[in-house]
Parts: sequence; C-alpha cells; structure tokens
Amino acid sequence: MNGVTTTEIFKSLAANSINPKALSLGGDTFTAGLAEFEPLLTYHLEEDGSCILSSATLAVNSTVTLPRHANTAALSSRQSDRWILFVAAVALHEQAHVDISLATMKEFAEVAPNSAPNCNQLESEIKNSLDRFLEIEKARQEEFHADEIVKANAARAPLQSESANAKAEMARLDTEIDARSTQITILATEITRIEQLHSISGVPAGIYDEYKRDLNLHNALVEESRGLVISYNSLVEESKGLMISYNSLVEKRNRIVEELNWAP
Repeated sequence: MNGVTTTEIFKSLAANSINPKALSLGGDTFTAGLAEFEPLLTYHLEEDGSCILSSATLAVNSTVTLPRHANTAALSSRQSDRWILFVAAVALHEQAHVDISLATMKEFAEVAPNSAPNCNQLESEIKNSLDRFLEIEKARQEEFHADEIVKANAARAPLQSESANAKAEMARLDTEIDARSTQITILATEITRIEQLHSISGVPAGIYDEYKRDLNLHNALVEESRGLVISYNSLVEESKGLMISYNSLVEKRNRIVEELNWAP
C-alpha cells in the first residue's frame, strides 16, 4: 500500500486489504493483517485384536500477512514512527492468533484418542477429536478478537471524548461568533445612519436657532456615535479573539482525529 498523509495511508490500506469486508464493516486496525493456519495430522494405526495409535505427527502451517508500505522513504519522520508502531501492533496481534492455534493443537495432541476396539472406530474418534479442537480454536480466536476490540475501544475512548468536547466547544463558539457578527452589523448600520443624518455643511441665518438645537443634538449624537464605534471596535476585537480560539480548537480536533486514526 502507499500514501503519505494519514487519510491516504488508511484509504490505501482499505483498498488493498486482504480482508476488505472487515474494514468496510468498521473493523479495527487489526484487519490490516491476517493469520491463517492449517493443521496437518498424519498417523499410523496398528490393529492386533484392538487398535492402537502407534505413531503420529501433527504439524501446523501458519501464514501471517502484514501490511507493507511501498515507499516508507516518502513518509515524514512522525508518519514513519506511526507506521512502524502500527505494523508492530498488527504483527503482535497476528502472532497472538498463531499462538492460540499452536496452543490449542498442542492440547489436542495431548488428549487425542490412542486406542479403540477397532481401527475404524479409532480413526473416527481421532477425526472427531480434531474437529472438536478446531471448533475450540475458532471460539478462542473470536474471544481474543472481542477482547482486543474492547481494549481498543477503551484506548480510543479518551480521544473520542476529547474530540467530542472540542466539537461542542467549536459549536458554542460558532453561535457566539454569529451573535457578535449580528451585533456588529446592527451597530455599523446605526453608525452610518447617524453620520448621514447629521452631516451638516452649512446653515442659513434664518434658521440658526433651529440649527443650534440641531447642532447640540448632533454633537450629542456624535458622542453617542463615538461610543457605538468604541463598542463596535471592541466587538470586532472580541470576535477576532473568538475566531482565534475557534481556529485553535479546529487544529486541536484535527490533531485528535489524526491520533484516533492511528490508535490501536
């Protein structure tokens, strides 16, 4: 597989996975690897009145498939470290599957039937015993997977909680920023109205008294307008601060999501 960013790497991993169905169903990172085993049992029976197992050989062929990056040199130092840890975790997981298979087959070998009244019966008992231990092996593998998923979810839970908290805080800031923007728009409209209404270029003598009254009102409104400008600028600065906080939270949440992708 290939890719440089986390998204590219896991997209490639899903596309090239040997178990794409598990990935598409939301499987954990361990679906990136696969452990397969095949027990090979050969034996010799001797019949002399009754039947005995004179010799037997049990071999287990195990095949482990792990993800391999096509160009690790293209990865950044941080991504390279993540990739190494990721593959190591997959390898450890798949080795556990192999260990379960070997341990279960060892148990079978220790208790496998070794005698019977006749060889047909003994052969049937050996086969049934092997089948039973293969079912035990399958159940143990499923139990191991279930335990691993529980552990993985527990490891991811703090990051998921932190991500959710960051998302909620971002939503709160979104609402507050929108409210501030609305206030700023209202104030800007009011300032423009006041300035347009009381911008005086000259007053005829006949209406001086009226002009004086209007001038006093104008000056009062100018002071009010100045106050509005101060409030407006204050809101702008506050809005800038909120936006800085918001962007910081976006970066923080992106980092959390990035770490979640690599979490075991």
